[in-house]
Amino acid sequence: MTTIVDVAIHANVSVATVSRFFSAPDKLSKKTALRVGEAVNNLKYTPNALARNLNRSRANAVMILLNDITNPFLARVVASADKVAIDRGYSVLLGNSHFSQDIEANYISRIQSRVVDGFIQVSSNVHDIMLDPNNTIPFVNLCECPSNAHYPTVHIDNVAASREITELLINLGHQKIGCLMGIFNDKYPSPVTVDRLKGFQQALQRKGIKYHPEWHLNGDYSFESGFDAAEQVCAMQNRPTAFVVGSDEMASGFIRGLKSKGIRVPEDVSVTGFDDIPMARFSEPALTTVAQPAKKMGEVAMGLLLDLIEGKPLHKTQIKITHDIVVRESAMPPKA
Repeated sequence: MTTIVDVAIHANVSVATVSRFFSAPDKLSKKTALRVGEAVNNLKYTPNALARNLNRSRANAVMILLNDITNPFLARVVASADKVAIDRGYSVLLGNSHFSQDIEANYISRIQSRVVDGFIQVSSNVHDIMLDPNNTIPFVNLCECPSNAHYPTVHIDNVAASREITELLINLGHQKIGCLMGIFNDKYPSPVTVDRLKGFQQALQRKGIKYHPEWHLNGDYSFESGFDAAEQVCAMQNRPTAFVVGSDEMASGFIRGLKSKGIRVPEDVSVTGFDDIPMARFSEPALTTVAQPAKKMGEVAMGLLLDLIEGKPLHKTQIKITHDIVVRESAMPPKA
């Protein structure tokens, strides 16, 4: 492992100069800063060891990494997490990756420079820091938690939640059920999408109902992707009578798209959502959905992170939050 001493030797400067490069670069001459910077890049050095060896005081700041800052559910999570941090004397920085692994990796490299004391990650990307047994930077993975994760996590049981909302449709009498899930490909193997599809398929299998791959649509959790997915439904000759949708925002777009094509909800097609954002209550029709307690999830995740930072004793670090099924107007028995 590259150390601060290696960087100092490579740049032909003192260890103190390398330390100053990270803590107070403006105090170095441009020539010296350039030489140290080149050594850091050439040796691929990150200042984890520097932070440990210097026993630096806390920054009293944390970062929240997320894929889409405009997502209404995530906005509520961030708001509640931010309140907990402020109440405990910490500032919160946001890192919006726009679903880019490279952008998120860049944020991770900055985190390793100890600009913050820890971070909450709301994505499925797994970085080296998360698997490094010598890592000293506390972090919590929120929502997008792999089933085999051994690091701190906070999430609901997405498999069970998706299974229950699908069973609700089955109990209403639906046998032809499709799904509109989130991003689902090799480049972005989202645990949320994987688990919600698994729960959907479990419910069908338990009731002896056939899963139709051609009725499996994908979006990106946005209103626009839901609206666009409705176009595919209109082209189906053998159309499902109900759809399980992976987010409320996407479900709202889906309903709007169906209506624009003359397909009534729920009279012609029943639709369910996921998250229970405010839009779900005020959509037309009001959305039957899975309620994820965004406020509680943000509070629990931030509380766990700050306890890790402060070295408080913990009973457990993998926390599962209870969800609910909220029945409204967007689902009804199929037409005879």
